[in-house]
Amino acid sequence: MTIASNFGPYSISVPFKGQRDYIQGPDLVEASLNLFDGWKITGARFSSHSFIQSTKCVVNILERSSEIVVPFKGQVNTDHGSFWVTIEPAGNDELDELRVPFDERKVTDFCHISDDTISHTGSFRFTLTETIVSMKKALLQTRYPDVEGQWIFTSVDYKALPETIKEISVKIDHNFQHKLVKSSILVDGKKIGLLYFSLIQS
Repeated sequence: MTIASNFGPYSISVPFKGQRDYIQGPDLVEASLNLFDGWKITGARFSSHSFIQSTKCVVNILERSSEIVVPFKGQVNTDHGSFWVTIEPAGNDELDELRVPFDERKVTDFCHISDDTISHTGSFRFTLTETIVSMKKALLQTRYPDVEGQWIFTSVDYKALPETIKEISVKIDHNFQHKLVKSSILVDGKKIGLLYFSLIQS
C-alpha cells in the first residue's frame, strides 16, 4: 500500500523475527519506506521510543511534524515533499502469532571487525537497515563484551539511500557512556547516514 490514494491511517501487520516478542526497528523502518513506493526518497530519519509488542499496527502519515508520543516515528523526504510517519500498536487484544525465522549470522558471518569498525562485503540477503542494525549489534557485543544489558536500535538518519551496494561499514563515532552510541553508516566508502544504539538493562 502506498500514499498515492490517501494518508491513512493504515492497518499493517509486521511479523516478529525469530524468538523476539517485539517488532524489530529495521522492520518498522522498511514498513514506513514502503509506503512511499514509486516516489524518489532523498533522505529519511526514524526513531524508536519503546517496543511494539503486537504485530498489528496502525500507521499515520502527516504533512507536518507532530508532538504526539508514539513508539515509533520518522520523517521521509521525497520528490513530492517531506512527510512524517507514526506507527503504534493497533490496540487489538487478540493474541497474534505472526512470526518469521531470522538468523543474524546470515549477516554477521560475512563481516570483518577492526577496532571500532565492522564491514560487510558478502552476499546481502536482507534490507540495508536490517543489515546495518545486525552489524552494529555484533560490533558492540565484540567491542564491549563485559557490558551487561541489551543493545537496542534507537534511531537511524539516512542522508541518502543507495541504489546499489558492494560494501557496507558501520563505524563507532562516539559512545556516550553506553546510553547512546553514535555510528557512521558507509556504503562503498561514502557516508550515507548515522545509526544510534542504546544499552538497556534486560
